[in-house]
Amino acid sequence: MNETGNSKIKSIIIFFVLTYIISWPFFIIAAFAAIGILPAELEYMWYTGASAPLLTALILIYKEKKGEGIKNLFRRGFKYKISKKAWYIPTLFTMPI
Repeated sequence: MNETGNSKIKSIIIFFVLTYIISWPFFIIAAFAAIGILPAELEYMWYTGASAPLLTALILIYKEKKGEGIKNLFRRGFKYKISKKAWYIPTLFTMPI
């Protein structure tokens, strides 16, 4: 495998490990709150844990490409031009409830 391939695999591994490290404390707190060990208000900590992949991506992109990388990430995420209009159908009808 070439150097670029090794670098990509290493980046993916770092992403998943860091995501688990960031998210699991929040999920554990939410689980303890759900079974009554911690106050019920903390049950909603799972929302914070669920946002860990975004937080991890922001951390890693900022580390590698600084502010320009963050701008590009959000620019691609909110790109309003969709080349194939057929994607609007599943997007509208499979929205989470």
